[in-house]
Amino acid sequence: MPSHVSALGDEALTLDMVHQYAYCPRRFHLMYVEGRWADNAFTVEGRNVHRRADQLDHVLPDPDAAASFSRGCRGVARRRAPW
Repeated sequence: MPSHVSALGDEALTLDMVHQYAYCPRRFHLMYVEGRWADNAFTVEGRNVHRRADQLDHVLPDPDAAASFSRGCRGVARRRAPW
């Protein structure tokens, strides 16, 4: 089984599972039923790229900091009259 797939239960299907079955039912069976999966250079590189991207904490602002900032604002937004 591909290492990026988590065990969600016996009846749960991931989107990748559906895609693999639609692409090739035999491939799906080999990967997800028999557990045959061998990484190649492309899958290893892709996993490393995703691991680095998932570790970037500074890309999105901290939601708690944004919430406390918005609570501190007391101003009222007013629209100018169109005339």
